[in-house]
Amino acid sequence: MRARLTKVKSIDLKKAAVEKAVAEEAKTNRQSDRIVILVLILLGVIFIVLGLIFGFQRRLYVSQ
Repeated sequence: MRARLTKVKSIDLKKAAVEKAVAEEAKTNRQSDRIVILVLILLGVIFIVLGLIFGFQRRLYVSQ
């Protein structure tokens, strides 16, 4: 009887450990997704700003 209780208890502990690991991995994935999205947005803003700067310079040179 005692061996059976220990076995059930160890299975419950393993399940809890797996659930905790999965939850932590999901949290890490969400954080890395946020970082990737922020980097992509930042790159997009940089390209837009550079495009506007160099685009206006070309127009100014052409108009003169």
